[in-house]
Amino acid sequence: MKYLLIDGNNLGHRTYHVATHQQKLNDHTDEERNSNHIYYTLNAILSYVRKYKPIHTYITWDERKGTSGNLRKDSVAEYKGNRSKDRDPHQNNDKIKVLLRAVGVQSLYPLNLEADDIIAYIAQEHEGSVGIISVDKDFLQLVNEDTIMYDPIRKIEYNAGNFESLTGYNKADWYTAKCLMGDKSDNVPGLKGFGKVTAQKYLDGLITLNEEQEAQVKINHSVFAR
Repeated sequence: MKYLLIDGNNLGHRTYHVATHQQKLNDHTDEERNSNHIYYTLNAILSYVRKYKPIHTYITWDERKGTSGNLRKDSVAEYKGNRSKDRDPHQNNDKIKVLLRAVGVQSLYPLNLEADDIIAYIAQEHEGSVGIISVDKDFLQLVNEDTIMYDPIRKIEYNAGNFESLTGYNKADWYTAKCLMGDKSDNVPGLKGFGKVTAQKYLDGLITLNEEQEAQVKINHSVFAR
């Protein structure tokens, strides 16, 4: 594999909650929890590197350096408005980045886009095989003959060969269905009354959209596109 691309905020959240769970079980201090958080994060990255043996490993972060704003919120003001404002899972990010840099893992940051867009740019614009590490299903749109996505919670690797069997859709239909149904985790509304059954009817050509619905799908496309 040429590039291994890790969703840093996603990973940091997961390992922080593991460390917090261990703190409750073992009556750890906050300092012990933070040390465990750093260890779990670095150990997870090491496991991914050993699994895929990449030439280059990058970790992306949703932190904007020297700029502000988010273009997707210009399209949907409520975008990710349901996400927790708790900053505790990020308190060890700087220490993690220093240690990663020491072992040759570079941290990358967006401008007014998102860490997802950095991953998408590398996957789409650079030649060579790519592995994406995240539980965020938005990355499924990037899966192709050269790009896989590994979900470390479910321990599932999505690739061009198993995409349809794992998702129930071919790639084009999967993305269209997502734009129709929206995404509650990102606080992006879908079309009213559109679940999997109604979305499939649209994909099968059994129903059409009115102008208002088409406008909402267009907005969702601008939010989800990577």
